[in-house]
Amino acid sequence: ALSGHVYLGPKGHAAYIADGVQIVGRGIGRWIQVGRAAAVELDVYQYAAAAAQIPDRPHRFRGVWTVNGGTGPHRGDWFFCPGGGEVPRLIGGFDTAGTTLELLPAALEGSRGGPSPRVSVSVRDSMMAA
Repeated sequence: ALSGHVYLGPKGHAAYIADGVQIVGRGIGRWIQVGRAAAVELDVYQYAAAAAQIPDRPHRFRGVWTVNGGTGPHRGDWFFCPGGGEVPRLIGGFDTAGTTLELLPAALEGSRGGPSPRVSVSVRDSMMAA
């Protein structure tokens, strides 16, 4: 799971920093937007704050979402991308917005209790292939 902040740069670069509450971590990657569909791919090093060993290889995650009008909130799906040609696995969702106040409605709604897709199959498939 990821818990933190992702920065999406204007030239397609992305950076992640964990919030430090549950895990310590950081990551880098890239992002794209095609029409109203968007995706970010991050290679993330993360570990428990009290961990005695730090991983030597990152975990790869991919987020896919539909861009709505305005600054948000936007809702998307998080996938874990295992190595070795395995298919990415849906592991949860995420909410994003321009300000914390815009995230309030999503936070009040809460979790659905387990990973369930938030974006359409066509958006997911097009962004996974990008």
